[in-house]
Amino acid sequence: MAVIRTSRSSRLFVGGRSGLMMVVAGVALAAVAAYLVLNITRRAQTAAQERVPQTFVVMATQDVPEFTPIPPEAIAVKPFPASFAPPGAATTVEAVVGKYATTRLTRDQVVLTSQLSASRSAARSPSLAIPEGKVAFWMPVPDLLAQSGALQSGDHVDLLLTVTLTGTNGQKGMTTQTTVQNAEVFFLGVAGADQQSGQGQQAGRPANQNAPKPGANLMAVIIDPQDAVIAKFIKDSGGTIDLVLRGRDWQDRVETAAVNADALVDRFQFRVPDRWTAGK
Repeated sequence: MAVIRTSRSSRLFVGGRSGLMMVVAGVALAAVAAYLVLNITRRAQTAAQERVPQTFVVMATQDVPEFTPIPPEAIAVKPFPASFAPPGAATTVEAVVGKYATTRLTRDQVVLTSQLSASRSAARSPSLAIPEGKVAFWMPVPDLLAQSGALQSGDHVDLLLTVTLTGTNGQKGMTTQTTVQNAEVFFLGVAGADQQSGQGQQAGRPANQNAPKPGANLMAVIIDPQDAVIAKFIKDSGGTIDLVLRGRDWQDRVETAAVNADALVDRFQFRVPDRWTAGK
């Protein structure tokens, strides 16, 4: 009877080939799984985009300093929810590349045509970046806010005013209320020496007492013309002005209730001594 002997090297070869086949099969299964996951994700993204109406806008892919030309690699045309697309958004690369940024462009922001200029000299004119129907109102920046560096161009703020009012009975008391809302910060800077006196002094008239002192922190906010009148009264009222910083994506107007000493007593149940009045 013949005896068939299997050498050790043959057994090792068979075992190695089986292991290799298992590795190849595992890699193939992993590739198939990855393809299926990517395909499902792509279909989900496409379905989500189809449910939400999309429009194409130019967005910054990197920061671009103001007054500098915009290179091709700094922008891209991307889909954007149509209902949230800001008015005046650029829609083509050709309309943006090579133009000068009139304001600083930050990564992932929508590029507006009002932020573009055909020449460097024109880009330095602030009036080119003011939207139609709006005005830029100049006012001082509170020292604490200026020193913190938290306020940036493009932020939105509310103006709060605390002022002393006299009632019908002659009694005086402070009251605080939100006034101008959702004002866009257009510019932040420092007043120069030539801004102290202004053209009024050159014309022989007394210097403006409300003019900023050299070195004072200034800001310009984009607001409606009527809000500019309100802001003028706020600045000249002699009261205290504070700014409330809003989130970039929140632009709703809200109704707020004015607060004075009586309102605090009513809401928080303060106990007022008999020898004092709530408005004193």
